[in-house]
Amino acid sequence: MSARDKIVARDLSLTYANEATGTSHTVLDGFDLNVREGEFFVLLGPSGCGKSTFLNVLAGLAPQTSGELSVDGEAVHAARRKLGFVFQGYALFPWRTVRKNVETGLEIRGVKRAQRRLEAERFLRLVGLLDFADHYPHQLSSGMRQRVAIARVLAYGPDILLMDEPFGALDAQTRETLQQELLGIWEQSAKTWCSSRTASTRRSFWRIAWRLWGAGRVA
Repeated sequence: MSARDKIVARDLSLTYANEATGTSHTVLDGFDLNVREGEFFVLLGPSGCGKSTFLNVLAGLAPQTSGELSVDGEAVHAARRKLGFVFQGYALFPWRTVRKNVETGLEIRGVKRAQRRLEAERFLRLVGLLDFADHYPHQLSSGMRQRVAIARVLAYGPDILLMDEPFGALDAQTRETLQQELLGIWEQSAKTWCSSRTASTRRSFWRIAWRLWGAGRVA
């Protein structure tokens, strides 16, 4: 039996209008997409083709102009708590230890301290950073900071993990290493992951949507 569709986009469009100049810019145009449950899905294409825009719409950070977008059959605005977002810049709190950074979402939800610690350590173990739980972000490499950001989102318990150019700030060697580690983390997490990449190797990922020229379209 094939996995069910987790994310569905139908004829999705987004156009920015500039009232001052009377011009408009279409970023997404008639975008159709299905992402299956438990899949690692990568949006691949050149800079400016709409990859990040789609993830922002999916995360509820930007409204589409037209079309439909749903998660588990619900409109995106009703499914926001099912989504976790890992940004390119890590967005870690420099004054908090690695463990405390991972606990952030749980703390906001009111989870008790002992349980927060257990959950944080569980996901730090998953990303291979339990031994660095008491370090601060500035004491970690770029790749390690990205893994902390992933652990923090996973600890919050989302059904879907969104990653916008997660390796964009890394050097080529670190990017290749972390890419392979990421696949291992995904396999253990049993979550649906949706990521964007400007360039990649096709064989490294579960499934890829090619996004080519101009306004975003899956080719």
